[in-house]
Amino acid sequence: MVPHKFGYEEKPPRIHVCLQYGDWSTDQLFTETAMPWCSEWILHFEIWLTTGDWHGGGIHPV
Repeated sequence: MVPHKFGYEEKPPRIHVCLQYGDWSTDQLFTETAMPWCSEWILHFEIWLTTGDWHGGGIHPV
């Protein structure tokens, strides 16, 4: 299972992702937190699509 991925809808194709599970607070800038988290997650997701192994760390809180 890929951490932070909480669902999938086929039409239209959408993946539900949570990148801030306890890691973000309102005193942090979006551009310094969420944007880098998104780009890192996408990098690891692309690697996972190719290899089938998740190397991005993280947890799945559900």
